[in-house]
Amino acid sequence: MIGIARALTYMHSSENQVIHRDVKTSKILLDKDFNGKLGGFDLAKFGPATREIDVTTRIVGTIGYTDPKYVSTGHVSAKSDIYSFGVVLLETLTGQRASRKNPPFDIGLVEWASIVLADRSELKKVIDPRLGPNYPLEGAFSCVALALTCIAVDLKHRPSSEEVLLNLERIYIFNR
Repeated sequence: MIGIARALTYMHSSENQVIHRDVKTSKILLDKDFNGKLGGFDLAKFGPATREIDVTTRIVGTIGYTDPKYVSTGHVSAKSDIYSFGVVLLETLTGQRASRKNPPFDIGLVEWASIVLADRSELKKVIDPRLGPNYPLEGAFSCVALALTCIAVDLKHRPSSEEVLLNLERIYIFNR
């Protein structure tokens, strides 16, 4: 996930800001050392000249990953990519798919995680059981807290890609 955060930081901070618009697990590639690389730039768009306004655009993306603010307004920004990144981070932590519209689930991963993960004591119940006890609890909680911040309804409460990267690197360093 650090590799994907690096890619987003690079794209969002470049002179010609690029907004991916379709960050999802199937767009993540792994190199020979299992470092994450972001691919699939077919829906990418250059961002606004000033980073304070959003680009109005035709709505594209994948159900379950697309920022609801983008869907409702047609305005896309770097924060739309952050929302999608948060969904991918939740998938990684829980082992669940973004679109969980199959029994016994009738709500998406974001809605489910927002309800269940609001209580820190529920964390062990939602972390992917295939991990067993092979993860640091504090690191997992920090990642969940970061993911929930990324999927915040209000764009102002979502972190920048730089903040996401710094948080993930900090979590990695302190939980090795």
